[in-house]
Amino acid sequence: MSVNDMTGTELAAKLLQGVGHEHVRAATRLLGSHRGGFWLRRFAEDEELAQMADRLLIDATDGIDWEALTRLMRTPG
Repeated sequence: MSVNDMTGTELAAKLLQGVGHEHVRAATRLLGSHRGGFWLRRFAEDEELAQMADRLLIDATDGIDWEALTRLMRTPG
């Protein structure tokens, strides 16, 4: 099932499998609920953002790469 076939809540739940850190869980659920998961979908599919971060922002097995997202947010432009 692709990210476009899931609701934001479903996508967040998939990314949270095996995640125990409550802050990460809360942040992921928030991203999943905002505008139907807009940011989770963008992080998963936007190749330009992945290139700017030098790696995938969301991996199907590892979930969200918070370090890459933090580095990306600190990048000017």
